Amino acid sequence: MVNRDELKLQARKHLIEKKKIKNQWLKNKVVCVIFSLAIIIGATSLVLIFTFSNKPVYHESFYNYGGLLIRNFSARDGMAVVTIDRNIPVIIDISSGREIKRFERRRVHYFDVLLKPDGLVHVSRRGRYAGRIESALLDIETGNEIIPFGEWDRFLSVSNGMAIVEERRDLLSVIDLETGNELVPLEHASDIRFTSDTMVEVRPHRDNVSNEEWNRGVVNVIDLTTGEKLPPIPLADFGYGAAIVQSYDGLAVVELLDGSVALIDLETGHILISFDEFCKIRYFSHGMAVVGATRKPD
Repeated sequence: MVNRDELKLQARKHLIEKKKIKNQWLKNKVVCVIFSLAIIIGATSLVLIFTFSNKPVYHESFYNYGGLLIRNFSARDGMAVVTIDRNIPVIIDISSGREIKRFERRRVHYFDVLLKPDGLVHVSRRGRYAGRIESALLDIETGNEIIPFGEWDRFLSVSNGMAIVEERRDLLSVIDLETGNELVPLEHASDIRFTSDTMVEVRPHRDNVSNEEWNRGVVNVIDLTTGEKLPPIPLADFGYGAAIVQSYDGLAVVELLDGSVALIDLETGHILISFDEFCKIRYFSHGMAVVGATRKPD
């Protein structure tokens, strides 16, 4: 026969276990509620951050900090680089003032932001504590580094998927932006400029030419598709001291040592304006040329 005291003890133990189960259930429910609230708050915060961070910002006035607005102003393809909020450069849409990209000054100082063709921007920056200047070429829309910081010192010009770059002073090259390959090997030059989609004009450095060649403004023209100099025939075939002194859009002015000039087709070497026709060929474009003629005596 079961003792009454034992029955009471068992009943008490059962009640305690039941309370423990109930308390654990309440604890689990509270945890679930707190976790659900945390998820809701987190999701709401992300939505708010995403919404406000993607809300268009418009600018109607710009900060002219010590004249930096004028120095850093750059405009191209309906966009402009302006200075706001004490020398923070931003790219805006000119027609609406909408901010497209901002360059925040966090541990770095952006002092050169220049728009380039093909939706690119040339950015130069200096670290807050380090004195080194580094440059990069960025895609405006994505922010991706087409050419990363530190690879080249400067980007002088961009055209048709290529860029003229500088490594230290007067060491110039032309590179393919997609591959990074050098189309014109790095060389000591005074200047390189694009004259067509497939040609560049290279002016040798002052130290690498004679005084006479420097004063005449002698240049070399390079075909970027082959890396070869143009025209395909030796310049000496045109006459004594023949040299290219000006080029543009596949044409070039060849000057002889006696000062006579002619206009040639760089791809073929054919003479378009002969040496004895005009004393000067000043400018040429779109099938026309501005020339100087020697006045005939009365």
